[in-house]
Amino acid sequence: KAAQEMKERLEKLLRIKLGEMALGTFHSLCARILREHAELIGYTPDFTILDEEESRELIKIISTELGISNSYSPSYLTSQISRIKSFLKPDYQVEGFIWDLRKLYDERLLRMNAMDFDDLLLNFLKLLKEYPSVRDKLERRFRYIHVDEFQDLNAPQYEILLELRKNNKEIFVVGDDDQSIYGFRNAQVRFIRQFPDDFPGSKVIKLERNYRSTQEILDLANVIISLSSSRYGKKLWTDRRGPKPFLFKASSDREESRYLARRIAELHDRGYSWGDIAILYRVNHLSRILEEGLISKGIPYKVLGGLSFYSRKEIKDILAYLRLILNPNDDVSFSRVVNTPPRGIGKSLLATLNEVARERETSLFLASLQGDEIALRVSSRSKKGLEGLREFVDVIYEAKTKLESTPISDLTSWLIDRIGYIEYLESRGDNYQERIDNVYELISAMREFQDNLGDAVESNLQVLRAFLEWSALVSSTDLDETSEDKVKLMTIHAAKGLEFPVTFLVGLEDDILPHWRSASYEELEEERRLMYVAVTRAKDLLFLTYSQKRMERGRLRDKKPSRFLEDIPPDKLQEDSFWGELSQEIRALKEESGVSQEDLKKGAERKLKRRSSSRALFSGSESFELKSGMTTSKRRAGKLSLFSSSNSWKRESEATSKRRARKKLELRVGAIVKHKEHGSGVILALSSNKAIVSFSGNILSIPTDELALKS
Repeated sequence: KAAQEMKERLEKLLRIKLGEMALGTFHSLCARILREHAELIGYTPDFTILDEEESRELIKIISTELGISNSYSPSYLTSQISRIKSFLKPDYQVEGFIWDLRKLYDERLLRMNAMDFDDLLLNFLKLLKEYPSVRDKLERRFRYIHVDEFQDLNAPQYEILLELRKNNKEIFVVGDDDQSIYGFRNAQVRFIRQFPDDFPGSKVIKLERNYRSTQEILDLANVIISLSSSRYGKKLWTDRRGPKPFLFKASSDREESRYLARRIAELHDRGYSWGDIAILYRVNHLSRILEEGLISKGIPYKVLGGLSFYSRKEIKDILAYLRLILNPNDDVSFSRVVNTPPRGIGKSLLATLNEVARERETSLFLASLQGDEIALRVSSRSKKGLEGLREFVDVIYEAKTKLESTPISDLTSWLIDRIGYIEYLESRGDNYQERIDNVYELISAMREFQDNLGDAVESNLQVLRAFLEWSALVSSTDLDETSEDKVKLMTIHAAKGLEFPVTFLVGLEDDILPHWRSASYEELEEERRLMYVAVTRAKDLLFLTYSQKRMERGRLRDKKPSRFLEDIPPDKLQEDSFWGELSQEIRALKEESGVSQEDLKKGAERKLKRRSSSRALFSGSESFELKSGMTTSKRRAGKLSLFSSSNSWKRESEATSKRRARKKLELRVGAIVKHKEHGSGVILALSSNKAIVSFSGNILSIPTDELALKS
């Protein structure tokens, strides 16, 4: 796609048709040339290119033949082979079983007349090295070579360039060593840095003028990246001016989430569209609590480059177990997890189970209790699966018994350990740590949920039922999915190449950014570059946040600010406070960007509408005031921040009084309400326009406009 866009731009710029010009990705160009010379390396011109899924399937077959499929997942083995190829590792540096696997895999590919993506590069490199006549022909054919995003090259790609430029040094590359953040994809920043050594006499041109961000944002970016070593060294500048980036220190991740929602709502009132705003984070599991904060304010959002928290596979797996504990007739949940983690339950056994369920007109779970009858119908090969099925049934019954005396967060921790789910995720290879973090974040969400309910429910069964209702409610977000005018949530990696008028960079704590797995010096350097990339996504406004405490793995843990924050001089940032009011220059900056007074008027109308309809998640802003331990006078003092004008304190105080008076009439968690059909009940949880209410133990999701506070 990017190559095609580049071609179209060149044709428009040069006002000519480029025809057969060799313009494309490394992989596409290598594939094209390999088809011209395929016979030289043992292939035919019509060789097949396997995608990642097809490569995994082939490796799965071979690993079974080698007897290692039970110890390592196809994803893990595929990533290991790709890493070996991408780093051009010699055989003596490869573990024995991986070497055996790769040898068989390569032999099978050749027999199939097929290549994977890595082979396109390696076989092209082989062609250049072993057939000098072909290399010389290509070197003459490509008199000039241009390369974009040079900082993202891996070893085979760089070696290809060296081969093609052995005699002719006409090469022009564009890249930014400060934005090399794809080490996990086997890119190596050293290639752009050693370019002048490998191509003597080359000239380095620094493009230091920036057309995106304000100088204040660039000043911060320059400070962050200046401490990185072995770089070319640039100092970005621009004519654009704006406010200094803001720094907010949250007492907890819950307060951080509320702060973001509050600031975003305020910026929307001042004329920014939802789509102008992005929230960036280092790791995916941070999105969970941020999503809840946005939902509580009725703010539309979209998670880019990934799924919303409750839509992720690992989360849906655990929730399916919990739903089955509540409802053994849930065939959808049963089918999802009966063989997750794998228990040897194959398609034949599942087909027999479905047959028994249909004949007895019962659920799959209850049909699975008919072990003797099922055993008579299945082949001897399915006997192992029968043992797995019995084990699964035992787990559900054990969990159902434990639920009577165990809080749901502890029950889930037990369940994860009982079924070996963490080990299962580890065996699946790619991104397993991120998935594990998500599972522990689910436990944190449960602990928060049960703590906020307090004495509003009488049993763990009711708490679990309420949580499952609430998670389904959050998953749907109750927001308009047809509109693309939404706040964007994404990882920093997913944001590379993008830009946003307003950017929030959250979770700036050690062990998050930099990530706890970044132990080596090179890995820490890449984490610093990652923060630099995040900061330079912002055009007009940049907000940085970190939390002093964060719920991790079901426990509230103390956190330290990121070491990258500690490197920043105080004069490069302005501190923000939860109750601070944004200064008027924020609006003025946006007006320069083309927002009319009509837009600002609409923003004020949206503000009034949102205040009248918004409902707080859990216990909302009231719980913040209670938990903060701050008196009214202390809160007022806290408002005299860098955001406040001399008269803002009075305006804020009046607004606070009105808000509290209004709160008395609003719904809240734990409030007793009336419903014309279901009678009296207790609110267990709230989103922007729905409430989960317990009516004498019957838990229902009810639109808030159908509820009234019981007098």
